Amino acid sequence: MKYSIKVDEFLTRLTIVIIGIISVVIFVFFLYIANTTYQSPYATSIISSQLEICEHVISEEDLKNCKDSLDFYLSSMCGFFDKPQICNDPRIDEIRKKQTTDLPNINLFEEVRNPESITLVTYKNNDFNFQIDYPVKWTVDERISPLKNIVGFKDKPSYPFVLFLIQENYNQDDSFEVFISKYKAELSEEYPVSIDYENQIVVNGIETYELKYRTMIDQTECYSKEYILNLGKFVPVFKHERCDLNHFEAYLPLFDIMMNTFKMTTIN
Repeated sequence: MKYSIKVDEFLTRLTIVIIGIISVVIFVFFLYIANTTYQSPYATSIISSQLEICEHVISEEDLKNCKDSLDFYLSSMCGFFDKPQICNDPRIDEIRKKQTTDLPNINLFEEVRNPESITLVTYKNNDFNFQIDYPVKWTVDERISPLKNIVGFKDKPSYPFVLFLIQENYNQDDSFEVFISKYKAELSEEYPVSIDYENQIVVNGIETYELKYRTMIDQTECYSKEYILNLGKFVPVFKHERCDLNHFEAYLPLFDIMMNTFKMTTIN
């Protein structure tokens, strides 16, 4: 009798264990099914954007930074229980194998080789009543993050590594000279700034301050050129910046050409 009771207890415990194992297997199976059908919109968007950036890098430094960022996003967003299809994108292996010798030669870009022959079209902004010409093959994006950016002009072959911005600024009843002084002081609030060149000019009847400077961001030196336009209270800033000196300088002629097309438009 005692032997029969022990056998029954053993069978009961064994049954509980088997049911537990089956439950775990079923739970894991459903998690796997959910994982293969659910696609995280956030992870998909972030990784997709990084892949697009990596496809258009034009310098060794950009390529290294791009690979590091991509690996970080993949490791943090492509776990077993949340692995969107973008994590298996064939471009990932292609980018990991990309070498410096695979990068495009910026000197072959039409915009750099002969900027004065580039066909320009006019962008008009009716909210701020200005217009400016830009290369017909470029793309225009309004209010790109942060919102201070009114519009960005993107070179398709090398975006986001070549991007000219027009930023929104306002003068609180100071003279233009005082505004410029405060503006330059604000530039160095976060990182050290060295001004290489500054000059007051007139562009199409608009009082303009031309400013070229370098910013030390951690261990990286970045280069910027800006045109600050005195339109009264509204003071837009046309800006070109890169952390690669060769690429920064290569696009300066086109940047200056675009600046010379800036005009105020008539308010309807």
